[in-house]
Amino acid sequence: MKVVAYYMARRSFILALILPLLFSCKNNSREGNETDSTTAIPVSVTTVGLNEQQNVISLSAAAEAEHMVNIGFMAAGKISSVNFEEGQYIKKGQLIASIDPADYLLGVSAANADLNKANDEFRRLKLMYDRGSLTPSDYQTIVKTVEQAKAQQQLQLKRLNDTRLYAPISGLLAKRSAEPGMVVGQGTPVFTIVTLRPIRISASVPETELGQISIGSITEVYIAALDSTFTGTVSLIGAVADPTTRAYAVKISLDNRNQKIRPGMVAEVSLKGKQKNKVFTVPAEAVLHDAADAAFVFVVDVQKKYVYKRKVTVGNIFGNEIELSAGLKAGEVVVTGGKQKVLNGSKVQIIDKGQ
Repeated sequence: MKVVAYYMARRSFILALILPLLFSCKNNSREGNETDSTTAIPVSVTTVGLNEQQNVISLSAAAEAEHMVNIGFMAAGKISSVNFEEGQYIKKGQLIASIDPADYLLGVSAANADLNKANDEFRRLKLMYDRGSLTPSDYQTIVKTVEQAKAQQQLQLKRLNDTRLYAPISGLLAKRSAEPGMVVGQGTPVFTIVTLRPIRISASVPETELGQISIGSITEVYIAALDSTFTGTVSLIGAVADPTTRAYAVKISLDNRNQKIRPGMVAEVSLKGKQKNKVFTVPAEAVLHDAADAAFVFVVDVQKKYVYKRKVTVGNIFGNEIELSAGLKAGEVVVTGGKQKVLNGSKVQIIDKGQ
C-alpha cells in the first residue's frame, strides 16, 4: 500500500509540472495565430473621382489595300509562262505572264504581206495618177486600201504585244488563278495586285458620332494579329450612310512602312472626338481580372482598414487611366499598389494615397 501511495503521489507531482507547460504552449500558439490574422498588408490607394477626358470613339475595323487591281490578258490563248507566285512583290512594268504567241505571229506576218502588196499597188497606180492616166476616184481607192492595210498591221502587232502581261502598278500578288497550259479568254481577270504602303483601315461610324471626327483626325489603330498599335489619320469620310446600319464609311490611312499590315487583318480603332466628357477613371494598375476575365478592383474601407473585392465595368482607355462605367462612385478608395498580396477581406495599411 505504501508503494501504491508513493507512485500516485509521484504521478500527481509530474502532472502538476506538465499541465501548466501545455496550457502555456496552447496559449502561445493562439496568440501567434491572432497576430498573423491581424497583420496589415501595406498598400497604395487612390480616390475615385470625376475626370474630364476627351471623347474617344472605339470602332471595329479591318485593313484593306488602298489600291487593288484585277488584271488579265487582252488576247485569248494558252498561257505559256507565269513568272510570279502569290505573295511575291511585283514592280510596275515587270512581266507577269505570257501567252503562246504562235497564232498572233502568223497574224502579223499576214498583215505585213497585205501591207507590202498594198504599197506595191499604190506605187504603180501613183505613177499612172501622176501621168494623168488614173482617175482621182481610183487613186483614192488605193490610198484607202493602204491605210486599211496599215491599220490591220498595227492591230495584229497589238494583239501580239497583248500576249505579254505586265504589272500596271507595284504591289503584292494577292491572287493568281492562272497556270501554264491554261486557256484564258480575252479580258478574263487572272491576277490581283494590291498595294501595301500606304494601307487603309476601313471602319463604320454611327451617324450620332459622325460630327465628332473630320478629315485629318489622328487615330490609334490596334492590330491584334501583330499585337501592335499604329498611328493613322482619317483620309475619307463617306457621304452617304448605309441604309441598314445608318453608319458612314470611314477610311484611315497608315504608312505601313514595314508592310507588316496585310489586307483583311482585324483592327480596333480609337478616334478622338471633339467633345470632352466627365467620367470616372482609375489608374490602369487598379483594375484586375478574374479567371472568367471579369474586371474587378479592391475597394478600401478606410475606417476599418479592410479591402473588399468588387466587380466593375470598364470603358475607354485614356493613357494610363481606365474609365469605369459601372461599379464605383465618387469618393471611394481603391487599391493601386500591393494588390497582388491582398485578398477579399484582407486587413491593410495605407502607405501611399494618390490623388
